Amino acid sequence: MDASPDSDDTTGDNRSGRRAKRGLLERHFLISARGSTVGREILAGLTTFVAMVYIVAVNPAVMAQAGMDSSDVAIATIVVSIAGSMATGLLANLPLGLAPSMGSNAFFAYVIVGQMGLSWQAGLAIMLGSGVIVLLLGVAGIRERLTQGIPDDMKIGLNAAFGFFLCRIAVSQIGLAAGPDARPDAGLILLLLAIPATFVLAARRTPGALIGSVLVTATIFELASGRGVANALAALLPVWPHWPRHTAFALDFGPLIAKPLVGLIALAFVTFNECVGLIATTVTVTRAAGQESAGGMRAAYVSDASATVLGGLLGTASVSPYIESVAGVEAGGRTGLTAIVASLGFIATLFFTPLFSSIPPVATTPALMTLGGLMAWRSIGELAAKDIVSVITSVTMAGIALVSGNLTDALALGMIVYLAARWHGGSISQPARLFCILFVAAWVVSKFAV
Repeated sequence: MDASPDSDDTTGDNRSGRRAKRGLLERHFLISARGSTVGREILAGLTTFVAMVYIVAVNPAVMAQAGMDSSDVAIATIVVSIAGSMATGLLANLPLGLAPSMGSNAFFAYVIVGQMGLSWQAGLAIMLGSGVIVLLLGVAGIRERLTQGIPDDMKIGLNAAFGFFLCRIAVSQIGLAAGPDARPDAGLILLLLAIPATFVLAARRTPGALIGSVLVTATIFELASGRGVANALAALLPVWPHWPRHTAFALDFGPLIAKPLVGLIALAFVTFNECVGLIATTVTVTRAAGQESAGGMRAAYVSDASATVLGGLLGTASVSPYIESVAGVEAGGRTGLTAIVASLGFIATLFFTPLFSSIPPVATTPALMTLGGLMAWRSIGELAAKDIVSVITSVTMAGIALVSGNLTDALALGMIVYLAARWHGGSISQPARLFCILFVAAWVVSKFAV
């Protein structure tokens, strides 16, 4: 007889607790005001996470090409993705998932280390320096104004160049399928089938298309190599996260002091790419969510830059909001709760780093080819509404990146073409003109000095 009232009181307390939590979420995230619900935000966050979790596999594979420990890079990738997404959700209240940028990690491994000859420790110093600069610009409210002063020709051309550059990397990795551990014919056939399948699924915005492609391709290569099912299953076992002792705080400023011009060019390129990438992605995602006037942009800039600083300290490339966040927006995400749920998804991956760090680089080929192809395709679509100067500038940058595989050459020569065509037209802003001149001057001097 006495149990019933107690039970009712307990039930009432639980309901009151749930209402209080909903009220707290409502007050902070303005969920109802933005036309969403808690359930919809949770679903959107999970969708965003599934759409971008491929970076946990692809980023270590790319940065391992610079000599870094893939397991440590996986940990660093996850930590900065958690921190960046969580900060953006809490501070900016925007449905943006953040993680290391595919453009910056490729530039890190293949240009800073591969072409410029700097160590990966020096590369991390560049990433840290870029993060500090962008953070200061964001806190001061200067970042957005500077980025808006950069002409669309440069932004479109850089995106196209990055797209073709990623495709070039993917093509070079196809040769790895003929390595000693795999059957060449089977590996090549697998990639030729996986690339178009991944592209179609990603173009249709299928959730999990990229990470699914990486995991399936890696599994088939693992089995084809003769290492057996046991090794494949062992990678699925959860483990406790470890400290990235090989990459954390491993920065080295010495090579940058010895080669200041090379370091300056790399720093300018990474900073430029980070600013452009943040503005373009943030505007695209907020527009899709109908939140362009919701505010929070400065907080998003600070969150992004802070995550980049953390990435430089722990051992990964600069951080950027992901266009895959649009998948979460299409699932109904309208607030920062979406980003927080995505960050919780990344927390779960901390316990499966052996799975992601054991993936061979060749297994990321379909994902890299798809990402590069989509970046290039979207840039070509933007050129349809531009004039001939924009087209020539972008084609110059994309063509040089594809043929030479050198992004700094592509950007510098694209700037020269742009300056020559626009100089007397009065259509170049002073910040854009100054940035182009300084970058080209440093590039020219470095060609003679290195």
